[in-house]
Amino acid sequence: MSSIDARDEQLKGHLLSPEFFDAELHPQLRFTSNQLSVDADGSARVRGELEIAGRKREVEAEGRLALLGADLGGRPRVGLSLEASVDRRDFGLDWQAELPGGGPVLEYEVSIAVELELVKEGD
Repeated sequence: MSSIDARDEQLKGHLLSPEFFDAELHPQLRFTSNQLSVDADGSARVRGELEIAGRKREVEAEGRLALLGADLGGRPRVGLSLEASVDRRDFGLDWQAELPGGGPVLEYEVSIAVELELVKEGD
């Protein structure tokens, strides 16, 4: 969780606090999956279990798979870009405040984006 990119150190500190991710008690966000489907056009879908702050929920991420060519050792590489939307309250992240002009400070629906580069190992 310490690698979160909040672009504001005060916000980052708040997100890592017990009011949100409680990073000291739950230092990692985890996703496990055993289901990946890729269509002929490269569209990809991954279904799995997301764990945030000790709470687990089933989620589905969608994105694209791209062939990237070979690495320096000649092994095939692929890129996988995925995005999933979740309601942060499903993970116990329900802190909220009102803006002075009205309306919530934070949205409950958030996006999680993942960029992976995978290299085939062995034969």
